[in-house]
Amino acid sequence: MTSILHNLLQQPQIHLLSQTSLLTLLHSLWLGCLVAVCSAAFHRTTSHCSPVVRYRIQVGLLTAFCGCVFVTWLVIYWQQVNIQLARTVAAQTTDVSAAPGLTRSADIVETQRSIQVSGPGTSSHSKTGEAAFDLPDPASFMDAELSSTNTSVHRESPFANRSALLAASGADGRSAETTRQQYVTEFAPHLTTIYLAGVIAMLLRLATSMVSVHRLRSRAAAVIDRQALLMLKDAAVRIGVRNIPRLCQSTDVAMPMVIGIVRPMLLIPTAMLLRMSPDDLQCVLMHELSHVRRWDLLVNLYQRLAESLFFFHPAVWYLSRRISYEREQCCDDLVVRNGAERMQYVNTLLMLAEWYAAARANSIQLQLQGLRASGGGPSELSVRLHRLL
Repeated sequence: MTSILHNLLQQPQIHLLSQTSLLTLLHSLWLGCLVAVCSAAFHRTTSHCSPVVRYRIQVGLLTAFCGCVFVTWLVIYWQQVNIQLARTVAAQTTDVSAAPGLTRSADIVETQRSIQVSGPGTSSHSKTGEAAFDLPDPASFMDAELSSTNTSVHRESPFANRSALLAASGADGRSAETTRQQYVTEFAPHLTTIYLAGVIAMLLRLATSMVSVHRLRSRAAAVIDRQALLMLKDAAVRIGVRNIPRLCQSTDVAMPMVIGIVRPMLLIPTAMLLRMSPDDLQCVLMHELSHVRRWDLLVNLYQRLAESLFFFHPAVWYLSRRISYEREQCCDDLVVRNGAERMQYVNTLLMLAEWYAAARANSIQLQLQGLRASGGGPSELSVRLHRLL
């Protein structure tokens, strides 16, 4: 198995892709840090703006980071392809021009043969007694010409020493570049394999969460209480949701949440549904319907995919947390703006926080796909309450 994997990684195309991926991941480190700094700066400078503006900025920064990484991958890929083509052409050129003086020597020998072939004219001169002259040896003529050329070059090149120094420094730079390229070539397949293993593990985690959500949907029981259904319709009209999702109760959840992107479903714990006052239920329904109206579940899935691809990058986790934080504030403002009493909504959030603290171990495994009305930890909830008050 190890030998098969080694042979697979040594394939030219796989090797090219691994080098490109490794260099792209290295560039993503400073790109992510730059985006995180921009996110923190925008958060400080836009504190007076609405949560919707801050939310869009954070989502835009995450999208810009992913786009920059993709463009970087394309640029590096074409650079690596051009480098390999240049090396191939250089190797072929070196093979063709391995003997630079071969053509000229062959021409001189051919000239000598042609002169020797024209012997009749020479023999006639000897017969008539005329003075004959001797032709110079072509080989000695070529050596004399080359020696004179080299002498003239050395005489006429006052910057020969400087050129030699520049050539030596350039050779040192090329040597360092070659060393870096050798490191990349050597470690790229192994590091890329480790990265892919991490991505697969994160995607499996996300898939497990989706399977859990599907199981919740199949095991949930529809709410048949007439008053609760009327309150759901009233909340949908207030928030502006046309396609009203199903309202279900379940003993497998600890907090109210909305699941599903194409066919959303509102899940409420059975025990909470029995003990909750009508005003609290109205606020909870309005908050969850706010997520449906804003398509927050789709953005939430986008965050999970970005976290899976860049699981090693703290900046991505920071951006994702900022997005989730601003999203809950957007829903809070939407609920209060559409008719919910402010103090009643604050009391509902406090009640949900108590439920969340009591059943945190059961609800934490469903945070990947579900959006809860409590949203975040105690510190984030305190900030939300402070804003509302």
